[in-house]
Amino acid sequence: MKTRALLKTLGFQEDGNAVIRPAYYYDFGNLRLEAGEVMSKYLTSCFLFSGVIHDARFLRMINFEMPLEIESFEQGVAWISYGIGGRFRPRLATLWLEDGRRWRDRLPWVRRMEAYKDRPQCAVEKDWFRVAIKKLRQLAQSATESDLVWVAFDGEVLRITGGGVTIIMPAIGTAWSTRYAIKATQLTHLPKRLADPVRIDVWDGKISVDRRVWNLAEAEHVAETIHHKEKTISPKLQD
Repeated sequence: MKTRALLKTLGFQEDGNAVIRPAYYYDFGNLRLEAGEVMSKYLTSCFLFSGVIHDARFLRMINFEMPLEIESFEQGVAWISYGIGGRFRPRLATLWLEDGRRWRDRLPWVRRMEAYKDRPQCAVEKDWFRVAIKKLRQLAQSATESDLVWVAFDGEVLRITGGGVTIIMPAIGTAWSTRYAIKATQLTHLPKRLADPVRIDVWDGKISVDRRVWNLAEAEHVAETIHHKEKTISPKLQD
């Protein structure tokens, strides 16, 4: 949805006296919120919203940006409500302002924060992972640039597979619906000093093991049961 169409739907008026065009304003009684199309600091066109809240006890400046297009009507209303602030109480009744506060979960940065909280992750005791590192470094030393190592977690066991070997370790966390791959040669750079527990996270196209971060080579959806032909090694028992 175009932001300009959203403004008209909400009752913003065209500002014929504005230097910047197109420009609109909305009068809340104690805030004249103005919106004009400008060039952002990233050299992309956007709508700049500004105004001053005149309240009995304080004055507060409003200044925020919105893209020229938003995903939905609800997201646009939530964006404006967020930009004005949750403490603002308009002098003139504005029902859509409260709607926007209820639609806060439509905002892209709020969705991203929620997705980050739900990212694939698990934790392994340091003693287990210390022994696994030795196996993984051996695997990396014999690997070629095209070889991959797959990482999967079923809610109980972290499974690292590659080079004809599967290394398994008990771990805690929520099961992943996908297994992930990195280049096997990257495992030569596993951390030497480990936190306890060792945390493995997947986020934004990268996988991290403790303090090391690598780009993912591939991701693959997995079934509830994965059958492997590789030799399985429990690092604690076969150190």
